[in-house]
Amino acid sequence: MQIDKIQEKKDKSPNEVEFIVTFIDKEGKPFKVRSKDKETSIFRYSVKKISGSFKVTNLPPYQA
Repeated sequence: MQIDKIQEKKDKSPNEVEFIVTFIDKEGKPFKVRSKDKETSIFRYSVKKISGSFKVTNLPPYQA
C-alpha cells in the first residue's frame, strides 16, 4: 500500500500538521476499509514534531 494523494494539509499548531490522504493497493486500486455499515477510502493523520523529529500519531488503517 502506498499514498495515492494528499487530499488536504492543515497546520494545527507550529508543531502539528494534519494530513488527509488516500492510498492505493498493489494493483493500483483505491484502498478502502469497510465496516458493517460504511466504507471509507479517506484517512486522517496527525504528524507532530517531538524532540526534533516528526512522528505520525495515528495507527495505520487495517482491513479486518
